[in-house]
Amino acid sequence: MKMKKLMVLLLSCSVVFAGSFTNAYAAEVVEEENTQVEQNNSEEIEEETLPEEQESEALPEDQQTVTEKEESEQTVAPEEEQIPTNESENAVDVENTEVKAAEAKGLGLEPDADGFVIEDGILWDYRGSAVSIKIPENVTTIGSYAFNGPYSLKKIEVGRNVVKLQEYAFFGSEAEEIILPDTITEIPGHTFSLCNNLKKIVLPESIQIIGEGAFAVTRLERVYIPSSTQTIFYNAFENYPGDNDYLTIYCPENSVAHNFAQNNGISYKITNLPNAVQNLRAVSNGKNKVKLTWSASDRAEGYLVYGQKNGKYGYVGMTDNNSKTTFTDIKALDTDYNYYWVFPYITNINDKMQAGPCEKYVYAKGVLPAVKNLKAASEKGGVKLTWGRVSGAEGYLVYGRRAGGNYEYIGMTRNDKYTDKKASKTEYNYYWVYPYHTNVQGKMIAGATPKYTYGRAR
Repeated sequence: MKMKKLMVLLLSCSVVFAGSFTNAYAAEVVEEENTQVEQNNSEEIEEETLPEEQESEALPEDQQTVTEKEESEQTVAPEEEQIPTNESENAVDVENTEVKAAEAKGLGLEPDADGFVIEDGILWDYRGSAVSIKIPENVTTIGSYAFNGPYSLKKIEVGRNVVKLQEYAFFGSEAEEIILPDTITEIPGHTFSLCNNLKKIVLPESIQIIGEGAFAVTRLERVYIPSSTQTIFYNAFENYPGDNDYLTIYCPENSVAHNFAQNNGISYKITNLPNAVQNLRAVSNGKNKVKLTWSASDRAEGYLVYGQKNGKYGYVGMTDNNSKTTFTDIKALDTDYNYYWVFPYITNINDKMQAGPCEKYVYAKGVLPAVKNLKAASEKGGVKLTWGRVSGAEGYLVYGRRAGGNYEYIGMTRNDKYTDKKASKTEYNYYWVYPYHTNVQGKMIAGATPKYTYGRAR
């Protein structure tokens, strides 16, 4: 009986042992099969993400969803990091730029003696305390965020060796004046964003592109954009949608900038020089006075008058209104001719006058104007002359040419009439009457030449 129980016990143990062995073996087989399946799946996924021109076997339907999601995560970049196919040479590697900017702000690069942090021709930071600086000659590129911080800096002059600005180059700068060279061709995105002290800026004639948000969120009041600029991003001045109260774009007529300002409701001012004035005239207008008149020139803000007296050429005066097209020189010579030129002008972004052309000059003496309404009447024994009085005249000189004679002095009077008692009765006598004044040297100065008149004695 005991022997039977022992055999039963041994048999039970062997069954248990066999079952355990079988389960372990089965688990090992399952694990190997799972490993093989994962390897196969991995190979199929890798084949699916190959370029389109390389064929791959279709995955099982239940695996395609996972693979497409992984592929999407691997190949689709955030929108702001996508690079256009026509990539410009000034395009910025945003990720690398931010790393460099961070390094420049104290994570690896040291400033030079003047406070400039420069590496491989790129200016990454300025840590000096100067009020005004000029970028060193060994700098060819202004890095991102290079001037975001030095609050003492008021003026930045960028040298001609600089050919490139990175995005955000002057972002947040406290500078009030930034001078750019004509070696730069592009103002990249957000270059001057948050430059709240920058009221005006002149873009050089070399600028071709103004990028996205280049002047966003600023207090800019004036900007000059040259005719060379062919591309302006729609939001380059995104804090001025339809706002004519603050920003004025200075630009050539019919330029891209001109059209941009019109299309976006931004105030603008045309920088083309006005045309030369027409119908310029000069007349004597009194003692040491010459009056100039002309026709208005389109877009002129006023007119500059230059003259030549005693052989010396120089500024005489100006008018500051386009509708005012007269000017009187009150310091004109009375003993010689005064020569005059009139130039239309406009004011530029710096409030400096820029003169247009002048096509002709005029001249006159600073003497009394000619008498008007000069008339001759025949009377017994002579010819009676009458005329209108001239303001400022001390008297009148009468010249004439009697029948067959020469032009000569005939007489003078302080009145507005004179009778020539030696006039010819058989032939016409010709007369001129000149008002006169006495100059500081006591010399009698005759006024402007009048129209002549003629008559015969009875």
